[in-house]
Amino acid sequence: MAANALLAKLTGGTLSSLGGLAGAANQMPCWTGAGVMATTALTAAARGLLDDGDVATMRATPGLGDAATKTVTGSSTDTTAGRVVKVGDFGLGNASLIVTDFDAITATGLYRNNAAATGAPESGTLFWNVLHIGHNADATAATQIVTRAAGTAKNQVHVSRKSPGVWAPWSAVCHQDSAVGTVSQASGVITGAMIERGANANGHYVSALPTARSSAGASWRQAAARRRHGLSRRSSLSCPPSMEPPRQRCFRPSASTRCRRRLRHLQRPRWLGPPCRYMPHVRHRALVLTEEAMIITLSPMRRDDRLELSVAGAVLTLNGSAIDLAGYDHAAAPNRWIAEQPSQEGGEWRVTVILPFGPLPPDHDPDAPAIRAVLFPEPVTVTEDGPVDLPALPTPVAQEAEGGI
Repeated sequence: MAANALLAKLTGGTLSSLGGLAGAANQMPCWTGAGVMATTALTAAARGLLDDGDVATMRATPGLGDAATKTVTGSSTDTTAGRVVKVGDFGLGNASLIVTDFDAITATGLYRNNAAATGAPESGTLFWNVLHIGHNADATAATQIVTRAAGTAKNQVHVSRKSPGVWAPWSAVCHQDSAVGTVSQASGVITGAMIERGANANGHYVSALPTARSSAGASWRQAAARRRHGLSRRSSLSCPPSMEPPRQRCFRPSASTRCRRRLRHLQRPRWLGPPCRYMPHVRHRALVLTEEAMIITLSPMRRDDRLELSVAGAVLTLNGSAIDLAGYDHAAAPNRWIAEQPSQEGGEWRVTVILPFGPLPPDHDPDAPAIRAVLFPEPVTVTEDGPVDLPALPTPVAQEAEGGI
């Protein structure tokens, strides 16, 4: 019987298929079908793996690192230690992750809401981008920074932090789009701009909310109360507002002079003591009234002609020629008395004007105050409309240079 089985195998085509192969270098036999064999390439790289004694050596031969033995994350918020992160996990490298509850976020990453979400800075609003930064593994401390992606014409930025385990109220970040505008606040929370500037029947005014220290104090007290009562950062909490109504000071311009004025809001440190007795309504603050001036920088130049200068608002009159600084283009149509393009900073016009001066005598004293006032003039601050006094050489010096005396 055994002889018959061996004979069947020898005559079944397997051995004849193998015997029909032509051996060649770097080739090995393989099955291509039932009872059919052929040869395939056996490369040097393949032989290098075949002669390795274990799996670790086989991984080392092609240069595979530790990632070859790691598991890929199972979800977009899988925080299992040691797993390989995919593109899109935690909102990285692709669109941020959609959430409906900002307070429930625990994994560090980028998120957004396409529908009304719990814990948003403004209830019922959409399209917030959220950067969530976890501070520890148990998710009891974290920071969130949110920006408005759509739904408003201005940039909105808010920040909040969780510690320990309770989110503090959102704090609006003040920037160039939100610092100046219409001031408003509700129950101690800033809902509009911090500074408002305008004019009414009483004159020009500046209205400002209290300093950030008062707002921070309110936020700290409310957050502490929420932690004591185990409330979320969006729970209703009845606390007396620590912020006072916006302060507004109006100033009527003088009838004799056309002055432009502004307010500078300065912080008064506690160590300076009680407020000034002349301003009893200001507590730890000082409202300083200053002229909104035109700053004229003088550029001395040896010239025989003279300059007569006057100011009326933003209009300079140079030897009878009126120049409106608001529409002046130095590059397109330069004036020979203006050295460069005027600029406006904080309501103040700044302009550089040529200051002509005549010949100096050979034996003049360069350190004489009258000479230095012309050669090294100080900027002129103009606070009233009318002629501007310019420094000039003393009459005896000018006459001596011209040979008069």
